Amino acid sequence: MDQSAVAPTLEFTLFPQLLSEIRVKIWKHSLNNITPRLIEIHPDVKEGGYYSPARIPAILHTCYESRQEALKVYKLSFGTEKIPPRIFFCAADTLFLSHFCFTVRRFHSFMKETTGFDAVQSLAACMIISAYLMTRSGEDAESLWLKLFSDLREMICTDHIPRYASCRDRTVRILNFVPPEGDAVFAALFLSKTGMILNQGLIEAVTDRETRSTSSY
Repeated sequence: MDQSAVAPTLEFTLFPQLLSEIRVKIWKHSLNNITPRLIEIHPDVKEGGYYSPARIPAILHTCYESRQEALKVYKLSFGTEKIPPRIFFCAADTLFLSHFCFTVRRFHSFMKETTGFDAVQSLAACMIISAYLMTRSGEDAESLWLKLFSDLREMICTDHIPRYASCRDRTVRILNFVPPEGDAVFAALFLSKTGMILNQGLIEAVTDRETRSTSSY
């Protein structure tokens, strides 16, 4: 056996030596397969504004070149007039609003003072928050949701209160907003536990978060 043969490796150490044009193309290509994230919003009671415990995508802090390309996709979002945005968000992500993080009063302030909702295409919210938006000021749900989230395509509601009900006893409601020819269509599809496979990844993320929350009680 030839001992001089080079052993195979999974590391590519010559990347910095590639032409900058090639490196940029590689970074752009990596952004074509973005892993969707669940972005849960928390109010910052100390400094004001809002933050998320979601991990920042690695491409944003790999190097200067990768960050410059990533910033074309990931935008700092959900800031207020006084506090600049500090949550990276992209169209592939899902914004998650939980009643564990918001009282109704706090949620009202959040919706009133925060910007960036027009970039949200997928929204997950517990039913308590959803019901607040659907009944507020007597406005019908369709016009209110579409006014706040002008580019919304999917909404997922967790239809239980995890403190009092098992996460297994769950009904998930999917609201699809498909505006054909400029007219908004409001359609609701109620899924049983057997139908959750359509959004299994997101549902598992929500379930995991709520399971960890209930374990503290």
